[in-house]
Amino acid sequence: MYKKKNIHQISKSEEFDLILFDHSFEHLIDQSEILNKVHDLLSPDGTCIIAMPVKNDYIWDIYGVNWVQIDAPRHILLHTRESFDILLGKIGLKIQEVIYDSDEFFFYGSEQYKRGIALMDGKSYLINPKKSIFTKKEIGEFRKKALLLNNKNLGDQCIFILNKK
Repeated sequence: MYKKKNIHQISKSEEFDLILFDHSFEHLIDQSEILNKVHDLLSPDGTCIIAMPVKNDYIWDIYGVNWVQIDAPRHILLHTRESFDILLGKIGLKIQEVIYDSDEFFFYGSEQYKRGIALMDGKSYLINPKKSIFTKKEIGEFRKKALLLNNKNLGDQCIFILNKK
């Protein structure tokens, strides 16, 4: 059975084998409360998957406030790996696996911000690749750089696979 609901609308008597937050967790104000609810709702062998941006020093040293994933005010709270580990430890959830999955968006979005081009601008690669300041070759290079960073656990977004301790 699948349910698409606000997690607070689900009865504690229900159990789920899978709970998914696909780039939605960073938009939530009450993350600790929500993770407590996830813990209560997961079956004993259940899994929670959270895909979200993560900040690290490498990213911040390159882009600082121009890092595209800040995405204020839509992103309410962004984590580092360490801050997310601390939060999970308080809840009783454990990371089983972390997959870094950054792509070219990390670079072209941040580079556009550095140059004063908003994501929804007509010159943005996201909106109109043909009018973008970037060539196809540059986008390909951004993609390669993102994959290299993922391999070094330095990408700007992760998929966290969690279960109960």
